Amino acid sequence: MIISIHPLVVHFPIALFATAVVCDSIYLLLYPRAWLDRASLLMYLFASVGAVLAAVTGKIAQQKIVGLEPQVMLEVMQHGDWAFGTVIAFVLVTCLRFDIHWQAHRKSGSSRRILVMLIAGAALVLLWQTATTGGFLVFHRGVGIIADEDRKEIHRKE
Repeated sequence: MIISIHPLVVHFPIALFATAVVCDSIYLLLYPRAWLDRASLLMYLFASVGAVLAAVTGKIAQQKIVGLEPQVMLEVMQHGDWAFGTVIAFVLVTCLRFDIHWQAHRKSGSSRRILVMLIAGAALVLLWQTATTGGFLVFHRGVGIIADEDRKEIHRKE
């Protein structure tokens, strides 16, 4: 049995990024307060750091997997590709939000914030795809939770 911390760390960036987008939306549309701006900025930062950590631990876990059928291994690799895109999007949104925060004295802040929100929406789509492929691998393929021998038996029955 392979022990991986990937399942332990992967949920934090998901929750943090989604909450940051909600807080940013509230700031933009309803309640423009400095504390809300700073809170969303910190959540974006921690989500990006967590996403990098989740991607690294996922890659380590992937390298330890043995005995997967070729189709399942292809799905694992696709999950990793989606995760890479998600990490890039998270870091991009975080960098853009830091830029907005540091240049808050500019008058073009709200139009730039709307652009960042659109990019964050695209990042949420990438996150959704990454999470659903990861969930499929765990709950339908048994990757990471079922011993290799048992997984082969399950696939023979399907």
